[in-house]
Amino acid sequence: MPPEASGRLRPVTTMNRTLFFALLLTASTIASAQVLGVAAAGPNAVSNAVAPRQDVFVQDGYTSGGSVFGRASFEVWNDGWIQNNQGTFGWTDALAVETGNAIHMNPDRGKDAAAFSRSVSLSDVFSSSNKNLNWIIDTEDNHGGALELRYGGGRWIDVAAGRAHVMVLERGGNSKIRVHGVKQDGSITANSILVDKFSTYADTAAGFSIETTEIGSAQAVHGVGLDLSGLGESRLYGVHIAVEGSYNGPDIVGVASLEAVPEPATMLALGVGVAALARKRRARA
Repeated sequence: MPPEASGRLRPVTTMNRTLFFALLLTASTIASAQVLGVAAAGPNAVSNAVAPRQDVFVQDGYTSGGSVFGRASFEVWNDGWIQNNQGTFGWTDALAVETGNAIHMNPDRGKDAAAFSRSVSLSDVFSSSNKNLNWIIDTEDNHGGALELRYGGGRWIDVAAGRAHVMVLERGGNSKIRVHGVKQDGSITANSILVDKFSTYADTAAGFSIETTEIGSAQAVHGVGLDLSGLGESRLYGVHIAVEGSYNGPDIVGVASLEAVPEPATMLALGVGVAALARKRRARA
């Protein structure tokens, strides 16, 4: 798998892509019981539920599996990469944008939503400050790719059983995704969750629709919560969303997560730094 990404990664060859998807096909899939429905956490889950071409921001957010996913939950990502038929691109790499179907997995936006900058990247689409749910990753039908999102900075989440750890919003509700966890060394878990067509699960309506530049009319957004405890790791450092050609082109609207925490060593270093600063101030006094 590609390493920690902060800039342009090497192009992925046809052989690499073949091996990548072969590995995914042989990975274990855990029970669909790990896929949970969602509900609005208040009267206004999002800021705009009536104008599908315009900006949409998280307001009250959603609940799923005993967890609440508010605005901050969609803004936890600080690193990652995307793989499409043009190659593999890191967190801040410029991604090509089009209104056609030549690029198999790339950014798209609402027709009247805020415009992309000339060099839109994953860090823009999954912004850590006010994520726009009408800035999405559009996947073309009958094509595959991969999207990996990481907390960055050594941060991780505890994945104890019994609750939703992440939530995924998808436009259309008629596509599949396969979700792996990202381990501390950057590799992905052998176990995965195969999310079937989002709309086939109970309680997945997200309460709004979007209409982006690559489609002709508005489509409803659906969401699922995921209990990642069956992936075989007690801590996860991100999520890896794999897409195969048979998955009907999922369009990823947003990915939310529980709050990530720093590694104990990082917290200890911060504590030592604070203590040293306090001693300096006392000495000056």
